[in-house]
Amino acid sequence: MWKLLHMVQSNLNVLHIVFETKDSIMRNAIMFCALIAIAGCKKEEPAVDKYFIFGKAYGECGGNCATFFKVQEGNVYADDMLYYTGQVSFSNVPLAPSKYVLAKHLADSFPSYLYAHPDTTFGCPDCHDQGGLYLKREINGSIQYWNIDTDTAYQPLAIRAYVQQVFATIDTLD
Repeated sequence: MWKLLHMVQSNLNVLHIVFETKDSIMRNAIMFCALIAIAGCKKEEPAVDKYFIFGKAYGECGGNCATFFKVQEGNVYADDMLYYTGQVSFSNVPLAPSKYVLAKHLADSFPSYLYAHPDTTFGCPDCHDQGGLYLKREINGSIQYWNIDTDTAYQPLAIRAYVQQVFATIDTLD
């Protein structure tokens, strides 16, 4: 009887060690997975603008038919062209710092709706000699653009106030 009791107790000790070892292995596995998950997470870097271009252009007009500005590296630059032909060129001389503040505000208040709809044309800019608005930015190496009809009926509601702000800023900077 003592032998049987000793054998049962011995088996219980073995089972206790086995379960304790399995618990320890399980705890270590969970901690290892948590450590990998935490180490694998990396902070998302904030979006960094290399440049932000905004402007308006009219195909059928006389005189200066294009007005564009470029915000880059703490400065704002005016275009040096009379017509928009698909390419935009800028002066090498920055505008006054007070004008940079106005232009930078447009970059900072850029609508999330436009971020969600990159490389998009809204309406038919300048199809009826009404002109068009052009936005372009390079963020973290990705170039995105937007062509926007000046007729608010063709502008998504989510960007109408911003479009008006862009036109007002262009008029102030010009």
